[in-house]
Amino acid sequence: MRYAAIGFALMGSALLWGCQVAPRTDILSAEDVIRIRQVVEARISPDGRQVAYLLNVLRPLNAKKDGDGWRELHVVDAAGRNRPYVSGQVQIKQPRWHGRYIYYLARRFADETVSLYRIAVDGGESQVVLQHKTSISNYALSDDGKRVAIVAAHGLPAARERLAKKDVKITVYEEDGLNHELFFADLQADGRAADLVPVKLDGSPSTIAFAPSGEQLAVAVAPSARIDDYYVNRKIQLIALPAGRVLRRYDNPGKLGPLRFSPDGANLALISAADRNDPLAGRLLIAPISGGPLHDLLPDFKGHVVDALWRDAQTLIYLADVKTTTLVGEVTLDGKRSELLFREQQPILRTISQAQDGTLAMVADARLHPGEVYRLPRGGKLQRLTDSNRWLADRRLAAQRTVELKARDGLNLQGILIAPLSGQGPAPLIMVVHGGPESHVRDGWLTSYLNPGQVAAAEGFAVFYPNYRGSTGRGVAFSKLSQGDPAGREFDDLVDAKNYLVKIGVADQKRVGITGGSYGGFAAAWAATKLTKEFAAAVMYAGVSDHISKLGTTDIPYEMYRVHSRGWPWNDEAFFRKRSPLSYVNQARTPLLICSGDADTRVDPSQSKMLYRYLKTIGRTPVRLVLYGKEPHGNTRTMTRYDFELRWLRWFRHFLVKQRSDLPAHRLAYRLDEKELKKP
Repeated sequence: MRYAAIGFALMGSALLWGCQVAPRTDILSAEDVIRIRQVVEARISPDGRQVAYLLNVLRPLNAKKDGDGWRELHVVDAAGRNRPYVSGQVQIKQPRWHGRYIYYLARRFADETVSLYRIAVDGGESQVVLQHKTSISNYALSDDGKRVAIVAAHGLPAARERLAKKDVKITVYEEDGLNHELFFADLQADGRAADLVPVKLDGSPSTIAFAPSGEQLAVAVAPSARIDDYYVNRKIQLIALPAGRVLRRYDNPGKLGPLRFSPDGANLALISAADRNDPLAGRLLIAPISGGPLHDLLPDFKGHVVDALWRDAQTLIYLADVKTTTLVGEVTLDGKRSELLFREQQPILRTISQAQDGTLAMVADARLHPGEVYRLPRGGKLQRLTDSNRWLADRRLAAQRTVELKARDGLNLQGILIAPLSGQGPAPLIMVVHGGPESHVRDGWLTSYLNPGQVAAAEGFAVFYPNYRGSTGRGVAFSKLSQGDPAGREFDDLVDAKNYLVKIGVADQKRVGITGGSYGGFAAAWAATKLTKEFAAAVMYAGVSDHISKLGTTDIPYEMYRVHSRGWPWNDEAFFRKRSPLSYVNQARTPLLICSGDADTRVDPSQSKMLYRYLKTIGRTPVRLVLYGKEPHGNTRTMTRYDFELRWLRWFRHFLVKQRSDLPAHRLAYRLDEKELKKP
């Protein structure tokens, strides 16, 4: 793989855009992005010799039927020898090792619901372990393999099922079939589960973990299965089996992540928010099973913990995000010993699992490749085991680095810059704003249907991903800096980043575009209206245009209140209107492409429709609205992803490179058949 050096020689205006050059096959294209296969989960075997992993594979552009992609189960050994176990048109979830089997969730063969399967490591067909009338969403195995617990959705009453068969659609909003249920069962000698035993809970369970004895379960329980309750109201309960009696309740603060019992069963490690207003679960807390307060093992940590595993009963290994990088650390329960096991700029670690001998397996990506399987022997060096996109070696990829800058108030900010592959500058710039805002951009692989990344860089754009105030990866205090100030200093940071890149010769001030999804879409809408003098083109995906109506149509009102707005519209309507892009449409002069899924419950498509209708009616700037049928908060299907890629690319070419003032054609030229796909 060739890697172009960063260089911004000021070579005049003879950019590639004005030249009639033949299409190139050595750069990353929109069609290539659909080809990318990505490892998303990896679990190491107890003996440390093999890693089971899930590989995301999108449907090809020339598939007979469009739809979501596939998720295959593969196994790779320490020497990099790879073997597919369950591949093809499958959707595998949650692989887990136990003995000589790999367990997983899937809907296979004639299944009507997602069921629990297992497959022998030494070969053979998958075997059904447990099926339920509704899909299994989560499961846990006891350490001795004699018991399984599952979480499954509550089924519809018989009367409602009969109506559904008649195609009668009646929904009692946020009340029908919400809660999930918890069950456990003993596993028989043939591997199949015995009869399920329900565990009655006051609420809806989600995350579950067996104690080492197999006689207790730690369960995260929310008041309901609504996504808002899942985000902000889950609490941990300790359940005794088989009776299902609640032994203890833990008042964990705010959002909640993974749960892990210590090997001796004396403690529970959990990833939790610091308080109810902390936007992300990123603190490593210890809950004594015998009772007592929760204890933060890393109280002054200026990062966010992603996961934690027990090395032994007194020691934890944790994976964390720190600024634009990641690390693996080790800490003892008494806090007296803490050390780093891995901290490098590359690769970016996403998940972690551990074998009995302390060998770790991770999913990691890097500037030059998407997610792959890595292995880290105890005391050894990080080893990459898979190469899922060998063809990437034939593509020239642009250089990428972390950039630091100062905001106007002196706050230190960071972001990721991908240089134009041509090396020419000042170049047209695309600023890509992450969502959340309780998220951040890591210095790894940054190209997808939603992220211009290497595709835009190959066409001569500079691409910048800002981690504005309110981003995660820098501790709780930094992640709260934007709360109560939507579109305030957080979006001033975007202008400051743009001005900095212009100052150092990276960006052409007159050709700066902006894009983003969700909260990043809100930023794009704000840039196209209130900040219209700063940006020459914008692409908004599932963005917010009006905070008042957004609260009335979203499925996360309390999450928005606690970690975003910190207020309600009925208490300060003027403020919410002042911070809504819709209030500034009359001054908008930035060409805006608006896209949304029409089945989005997070940011209702009415947010996109209103902004489009206002701008279209005023008629002072080019605007286009594209709605993707049956898509939720983000496109999941191959063709809708491909369509969006082509649209943002053409929009920025048209308005930043050609600097046109009219709308580009609304129809696209797709490359769908074999002959077209093989063309340069």
